[in-house]
Amino acid sequence: MTGLVGCAVFRAEAEHVLGDRAGKITWLSPGLHADLGRLKGALDRHLEAGTTACLLAGCHPDLGRLLSERAGRRLPGKDCVAVFLDDGQRAELEARRGFVMTPGWLDHWREIFQDALGWDPVDARQAFGRYEVVYLLDFGLAPLDNLELLASFEYVHVPIEVVPASLDRFRATLHGLLAPACSGPSPAAKV
Repeated sequence: MTGLVGCAVFRAEAEHVLGDRAGKITWLSPGLHADLGRLKGALDRHLEAGTTACLLAGCHPDLGRLLSERAGRRLPGKDCVAVFLDDGQRAELEARRGFVMTPGWLDHWREIFQDALGWDPVDARQAFGRYEVVYLLDFGLAPLDNLELLASFEYVHVPIEVVPASLDRFRATLHGLLAPACSGPSPAAKV
């Protein structure tokens, strides 16, 4: 399994699910979705060799087009949460005025919100002001960093609730996406 390019927000979960089969994955900054030019540049740098690649992201509306131009495939869904929760699970959390994030978001929140989006604490509080709670999915892969939880809370001023979650949906989706790449050369699926 070579030529994989992934968003670092998925790193712990992908490496856990793929184990020894993970091979070499190039991990991109989770903040690239905020800047189409930077995202395109990263794809050009990492996919220009013509390798079939799977980008483990889906949160930029132009990502499908960018990858189809480079024979790349991606995880389905409008964003990174969609590969972990089905529509019903997500709707249940969002109905309670909740924002859903993964441990990868917790690991990279400064890079995403401060560096890529340029949000200061006031911007963050305005953006998160419509939420009553931030639901942090916990897949049980590693202990959550309490200092990061506190720092994230201080930044957005929205309580964070840890929700136990399964990697089953992600595992099935990831294996389905990578099956053609693992079975040998074949044309990349159009996205």
